[in-house]
Order: sequence, then C-alpha cells, then structure tokens
Amino acid sequence: MVGILKEIILDFQEAVLATGVPRRVNVISVPGKATVCIGVRRSGKSTFMFQLMQRLQDNGVSRQNILYLNFFDDRLHNLRHDNLNIILESYFSLYPEKKNSETIYCFFDEIQVVPGWEPFVDRLIRTEKCEVYITGSSAQMLSKEIATQMRGRALSWEMFPFSFREFLDFKNIACAGHLSSKKRLTV
Repeated sequence: MVGILKEIILDFQEAVLATGVPRRVNVISVPGKATVCIGVRRSGKSTFMFQLMQRLQDNGVSRQNILYLNFFDDRLHNLRHDNLNIILESYFSLYPEKKNSETIYCFFDEIQVVPGWEPFVDRLIRTEKCEVYITGSSAQMLSKEIATQMRGRALSWEMFPFSFREFLDFKNIACAGHLSSKKRLTV
C-alpha cells in the first residue's frame, strides 16, 4: 500500500490542476480547524479544492507541500480507519525534511468513504504541522455531524452549483450590475 500511495502522491505532484471557472466563494482556513466543504455531487467541490491549491501555489507554497488524495480512487479502497497513518508514512518517506518543519496542506476528497476517518484528521490537526481541507457529499457529511465528530475542530460550508453570476462568468458575459429583461433572456 505504501508504494501505491507514493505513486498517487507523486502523480499528483506532476498533474495539471483542473481549476475550471473561479468560484465566488470566500473560504478562510482557521488554524487548528479542518476546512470542510460539503455539497451535492457535481457541485464543484473538487474543482474548488484545486482552485484553493492553485491559490496556495500562487502565494509561494511548493507543490510538494500539497498532499491530495481522492478517496474514490479504487487504489485507496483498502484504507480503513486503523491504517490511515500509512498516508503520512508514505508522504514523509518521500519528503522527510518537511516533517514538523514546513506546513503541509492536506486535501482529502470524499474522505467519508473511509468509515472512522475523523480521529485521523483530528490527530493531523493536533499533532502535525498540517492544514486540512476535506470534501464530502453524503448524508454523513452534514454540518452538525461534522461538528459532533470533529469536536469543534472543523469549520464547514456548503458548496452549491453555479450561482447566476458564476454562470455568467462561465459564459464570459460581463455584468457590471443589473441586467435588463432583454439581456437576461439572451443569456
């Protein structure tokens, strides 16, 4: 499993981020808390995470300091709550110099597929020099459940499909304010 995780980590390091249309969502991470994005499938949670990663890189964070795992990846289906630490072991075996010296930005997409993931994320926040970002789309990822399971160590927000203004951005339609009824119909 360590070999597979290393491969996934290194593949991500070389991948081009599919950042899509910039979302008009203001998310601020808070030290000591996981940043959790919940929402329906296909609402743009993963793409928004890629936008956050790109923003980090634009601000000088090395791509090596960004750990991304999509738990829907069939190669990760053997991960269980009792062996999640293998993620850290794999990452720090690739980058041992970063352990406790540099902030690692952990992005875990659809982590709810691993039952009992919460203590692992809680430990990352408490004991490692990590910022954690999580997405999820099941009923198990409801805000009240996160608050209970993470014991106050998570801030969550809900991602929705494009707003009208984001749709206009997608269509490259400039909107400096209100649209006339004729212009709204042609959009």
